[in-house]
Amino acid sequence: MTKKIERLRERVQKVEAKLQALYEENMFDWNILNTSLHKCKQAEKLLWQRKRLLDEMFTATPEEVAQFEQVNTK
Repeated sequence: MTKKIERLRERVQKVEAKLQALYEENMFDWNILNTSLHKCKQAEKLLWQRKRLLDEMFTATPEEVAQFEQVNTK
């Protein structure tokens, strides 16, 4: 794994930790109706950050493309 991918993975993990902390008290009883608009906006921002980082990590090597095709087929 390249250093760039490792750094991106660390950043993804930090974003995921923030997202988990945001809802940790009600992790299994989470309900959009019981969540403040502020928390929803925070979660949306974190999810977009995570998506951007994951997109950046995907290098579209032939192996990765084959893996995605396999998963999508299932």
